[in-house]
Amino acid sequence: FWLKLKPWACQGAVPGVATTPRAPAVHALQSMAPMRVLLGLCSAGAATGAAPHAAGFTCAAPGGCAAGAEPDVESLLQARKVFAERYGGLEDGAGQVPGAACGDPAWFLPVHKCEQAEGGGGWGSGRRKKYTPPPPPCPNDWYYPWCDMRKSPEERAKLLVARMNWTEMAEQVSCDIFAGVPGIERLSVNPYNYIRENDHGLLWNDVCPQTTMFPNAITMAASFNKSLWRRAGHQSATELRYNYNLGKQPSLFSQINFNVFMDPRWGRGQEVPGEDPFLNSEYATSWISGVQAPRGPNRVPLAGASCKHFTAYSLEGAGGWPYPLYDSNRHNFNAVVTEQDLADTQFPMYQRCAKEGAHGMMTAYNAVNGVPMAANGALTNDLARDRWGFSGATITDCGAVEDIWLRHKYVKDGKEAAWQALKGGTDVECGSTIKDNAVPQMEPLLRRGAGRKFPA
Repeated sequence: FWLKLKPWACQGAVPGVATTPRAPAVHALQSMAPMRVLLGLCSAGAATGAAPHAAGFTCAAPGGCAAGAEPDVESLLQARKVFAERYGGLEDGAGQVPGAACGDPAWFLPVHKCEQAEGGGGWGSGRRKKYTPPPPPCPNDWYYPWCDMRKSPEERAKLLVARMNWTEMAEQVSCDIFAGVPGIERLSVNPYNYIRENDHGLLWNDVCPQTTMFPNAITMAASFNKSLWRRAGHQSATELRYNYNLGKQPSLFSQINFNVFMDPRWGRGQEVPGEDPFLNSEYATSWISGVQAPRGPNRVPLAGASCKHFTAYSLEGAGGWPYPLYDSNRHNFNAVVTEQDLADTQFPMYQRCAKEGAHGMMTAYNAVNGVPMAANGALTNDLARDRWGFSGATITDCGAVEDIWLRHKYVKDGKEAAWQALKGGTDVECGSTIKDNAVPQMEPLLRRGAGRKFPA
């Protein structure tokens, strides 16, 4: 279903993007350590002979760079082109990368060597292993009716969902935060995960090479540089696609936080672009266009962007998961917001996400004016879908459907919470309340949710 990228696409700069002279804001950001991991080369004029990198990686002449030199994206693009023409691969016979590897060596280690290396002691380092790509769901165009590439994604999704029974659909709309949704072996449907954090690079600790970490969203937003936001989103999507194509993880769906920074006591202000709805909306436009950039003759999006947390979400609470020590936290908070404040402050970013064709939108834990967002059909169905034109998958935050009854006390039990979530527009639940309480009568709602998520 998806465009294949060349293996070296993860090395650094965005393939196929023309470079321009760096603005001061971009230059300032490129001097930060996370950007060195991305760019990986020294600035023009800093070339030396065979200079050892500070981390102990030796760069072969010509094209080595002095330790501590400023990275430069133009140099990386040119060096990678020359390297590919000269050597035709990622490494020479000695296992080094001549000329192209003067940044953090993790990005230039061959994948098999990275997987064999001992972990660095961080979370997930002990889980590095060789990955085997999953079997292709469509070995050819006639293997299943939905494999016909001449049909639109919507047509193919309808054909696939029509073959599922209601229990399979219940499993497909219930996503475990780590394991995702299960595959369906009889239909050759592979597992998939809708929860992949991507606020400033993919949150992903057990893959090799490790993913790029950019400055926090609020730091990148302070540059007021739309092209930088787009390129950061594009790079994260390139890494997501690269690892998906290798079978390292079952996801092309990435979540990013566009809530308004209301109060520094929230504790998550660094995750969002800032306190201005207009700035957050502009950031959303650039980020989505980078993540979902069309590639190949069929214009397939590189990956999918999902906007969170819709809406009026700016409270964590001190109680923690699963039971609060105090009366209110994010799992039971009711945000009482006027219609004008919703329209002026809380809606613009998500309206922009809908306009830009974001593949997903995650609903918040909290209630808005008495109705939990995981079951708020007035905002999810009537507003986002019918008025704004949102056509992607609506996903709940993890455990939010259970919150409908257990913490918001909006309904009496899990079965009623599952009904209310489905009626309220939920297509994919992060959790298991829907799956655990599904009944045959839910089939039309389950079919709608399963059908919406497959094209994304």
